[in-house]
Amino acid sequence: MAPSPCRAVDRCRARGGRAGARRLVCRRTPRPSPASAARPPRRTLHSTALSTLAHVLEHAGAFSAARLLHQRVLNFETRTLGPQHPNTLTSRNHLANALFGMGEPTEAIHLLRQTLEDRSRLLGTEHPDTLTSRHDLACALDGMGRHAEALALLRRNLPDRARVLGLMHPHTLASRLSLGLALDGVGEHAEAARLHRQTLDDRIRVLGIEHPDTLTSRHNLAGALARMGKQEEAIRLLRQTLASRVRMLGPEHPHTVRTRDDLQTASAAWRAARRRQIWLRRSRR
Repeated sequence: MAPSPCRAVDRCRARGGRAGARRLVCRRTPRPSPASAARPPRRTLHSTALSTLAHVLEHAGAFSAARLLHQRVLNFETRTLGPQHPNTLTSRNHLANALFGMGEPTEAIHLLRQTLEDRSRLLGTEHPDTLTSRHDLACALDGMGRHAEALALLRRNLPDRARVLGLMHPHTLASRLSLGLALDGVGEHAEAARLHRQTLDDRIRVLGIEHPDTLTSRHNLAGALARMGKQEEAIRLLRQTLASRVRMLGPEHPHTVRTRDDLQTASAAWRAARRRQIWLRRSRR
């Protein structure tokens, strides 16, 4: 049996080879034969491999390159499968997420809203793909500071995902994390920290202590704690997360850089608080 391009890319990515992953996908993707043109339209190995490579690039923070690949796949599937085919809608959702990652939120939100409407109509409001589009739209809105809209979608999506997928499904855990982020954005830091801590514990149990999603939960918990004034616990969690992200992602990955920046901010706030405490003690003498 021929090796799976997805598994091969995973191995290449684990060795840190972004360029190698690109070469590997191209090498393992066969050129379409004339006979294949007579088959019914479906997602080809070529488009699957391009989509896989795009996700690898997104994971490495290369959103611009990922966007180009997602656009190629979307164009191909729109032409061969039709604009309302489930695979085409999936590719449109992927493109929207890449657009948001590279700093084009307005276009991303437009595509996500359109995809959510199409999936709701064609697949149903509780189909897993529809729940994914609703979640991604909520995250994009939250990232734009539109917290009330995001909270309304997330509060609907979390129980739906728990019912459809199960309480411990990775997508359900992602919805709980996103709800925590939105609550943090409107100042409900204690409730956000509670959700982040619960999600962190569940992700450690389900995914492992150094899975990228687990590291995200630990980082977000630290942020909520820092905004509650619990700087020491936040600093401890951020140090753990930074060490893991440097080891797993590299020192220059965007997630690593963000954790390093947040650690510096939390450390500076803790030092400032310590100086105030010392000054107050001395002023009372």
